[in-house]
Amino acid sequence: MSCAARIMVFLCLVSFPAFSEASYQESDHFSSSPIYVTAAGTFIRYGNYTLYLPDIYLPSQIVSTLLQASASVVYRKLMHHLITAGIAVSDEWLSQKTYKQLRRWYRDGTLLMPLKAWYAFNLILRGCRGAAALYHESYNRFMNVYGRQRVGRVPLYPGKYLDQAVNINVLLGVSSGFGNGSRIEITPLKTVLLSSPLTKWEASFASLTNTLMHNKVELLWLAEGENGELQLKWLWQTEQGSVWQEKSLHHPEQGTNKSLISWLRDSYSENTGNEELVSAVSPESLRCIETIIKNPETTCEARDSLQVSDNAMYGSMKESRFISPSDQGSGNGLLRVVNNRSWSPGLPGTMFMTNSVYTSLHDLESGQIHFPYWASLAAEALLHEVAVAFAEKFVGVAFESFNDWYHKASEYTYDKTLKERMGSQGSIAVVERVKNKSGKFWVRKTAPWLPINDSDKHAYFDLAGENRTLSQLDSEHIIKSHDSWIENPGSDKARLIMITEYGGDDTSAKLPVDFEEYREYMTGALKGIEAIHQSNRGHFDITASNILKGTDGTIKIGDLGSARHLDKNGTAFSFKSNPCYRAPERLKGAAVSEAVDIWGLGTAGVYWLRYLEVEGSSIAWKMLRNANEKQHNFVLGDYIKPERILEKEQGVFYLLNRMLSADKNQRPSASQLLLDPFLQQPAECD
Repeated sequence: MSCAARIMVFLCLVSFPAFSEASYQESDHFSSSPIYVTAAGTFIRYGNYTLYLPDIYLPSQIVSTLLQASASVVYRKLMHHLITAGIAVSDEWLSQKTYKQLRRWYRDGTLLMPLKAWYAFNLILRGCRGAAALYHESYNRFMNVYGRQRVGRVPLYPGKYLDQAVNINVLLGVSSGFGNGSRIEITPLKTVLLSSPLTKWEASFASLTNTLMHNKVELLWLAEGENGELQLKWLWQTEQGSVWQEKSLHHPEQGTNKSLISWLRDSYSENTGNEELVSAVSPESLRCIETIIKNPETTCEARDSLQVSDNAMYGSMKESRFISPSDQGSGNGLLRVVNNRSWSPGLPGTMFMTNSVYTSLHDLESGQIHFPYWASLAAEALLHEVAVAFAEKFVGVAFESFNDWYHKASEYTYDKTLKERMGSQGSIAVVERVKNKSGKFWVRKTAPWLPINDSDKHAYFDLAGENRTLSQLDSEHIIKSHDSWIENPGSDKARLIMITEYGGDDTSAKLPVDFEEYREYMTGALKGIEAIHQSNRGHFDITASNILKGTDGTIKIGDLGSARHLDKNGTAFSFKSNPCYRAPERLKGAAVSEAVDIWGLGTAGVYWLRYLEVEGSSIAWKMLRNANEKQHNFVLGDYIKPERILEKEQGVFYLLNRMLSADKNQRPSASQLLLDPFLQQPAECD
């Protein structure tokens, strides 16, 4: 080569900046993170492979999924608290009929449905998105197989040299234009050094990729109209944020030759070769686009076109079609279109950039992996389920930590069991005496959401109501509620915990030793019942076990789980009672009044009386208990004869006889009974 020729070659090389090593500035979107998010979707780099998730935006989508999962879990837990609060006031705010229906919904699990509403909503939303994506995919396949027209996404693999530098997709819609999805998407990923021998097509794509990277262009859209109209639209980063810019590209053959996108859509029925195409991805068009990206005010005209080669000439490669620049120059390169005429699996096909028609498909394999959109949605749904499981533990720990901090849950240590129930897993403590760090005794009542056994189907329901009732009563003769919280809210494993003051031993075991103490028991119990009745409620489960005597001698009413708010008629439906203390009117199954509490206290009075050795009291207790259980009539005077007992014992008899009147309307109120002569007697002096 002559000296002049060598100088000309050198000048040509340095005059084209894209091929100059001095002008090359390395840039890689994966340099700081293996995840790169664009308007087109998410790219994940792993070694030599690049996974493309169209229309999925990580990591913001991961954060969004985690937030949605956390919101779902938090919603269920907060909703459980709201449901519990609603249960607590339901007796007061709802009609008796609606209240009974609510209890049935609790028993059959219907009340848990709102806990799953948010999760179900997100599940349905994801299902709809997935169904829409599957429908779109099915429609595309139907069109591909039966419609004789190609629709969908055609990946264009740029060859091994550009494999990690640029991602190219051809989206085939039912018509052309940006709005309906018919376009070519080019996403630059990293710059490339153009020092290796490249085809004209590879060099054009490489130079454009570098220009897009250097000008901070995130995504380039190229639209090809039915008659060869060419448009470009690019998203680039500015100081104000991402901005879309658009411009048209003129081609002399516009209006006469078909566009590449139109040809691909109709490629199923295209059987002839040597067809001229106009395309925005021809080498000269790519150079024009590069010039416009550098300076949007520039006008540029692309004059080259593409030639479709007749695939019949390639024998065994009839499944492929080849597209090349029309100038037929050496080193131009080819686009190999594969499977665009295949009916199965009905995809639009795949394009490869290659140097030769004889390059095998194995040698054209790319490290780019294009994930279908519907599969991306399925992966997102799976991620959501994993996130929910993670959030369940994280939020659960957070709620338990809050209970421990705010309610001091861990400071209550077990002392002894006061009441237990037999369940499927054995004996379960439902009432325990506990003590705090200072050594003070408290009572911890526990009720799981799921019933312990058939006799405690509404334990959670009743404890929620009891907590509400105690919070509204203020009497020294009624147990006071100290605190309450829910463990494991948001699931059927939830437990309602209530801490109350320790009222002492129950009077079924700590019996009165004389009539003075008997009078104290009866007076204290009546004052507690009076306070309950004055709040327009009935206790409905007065027994000796639910009347407590503290260490200071104060008598208190406890266990208000059966307490109900009275309606305008002064009645309520009571769903649970001790059969040994059951008033006669309970047996009819109708709504009952507060008079049943007077009967219950009268029954407890007979129970206490037998330990004071009053003649006939033991047989009276046995017959009364039997009558309550078996719906028999009971008359106290049949067993305790006033004329046969001591004078000081007669006052007790007349008091109990009034309380145990079979006619509920004849029973005095608690306030009236407190004025009974027996209870008004002054204490005896030693």
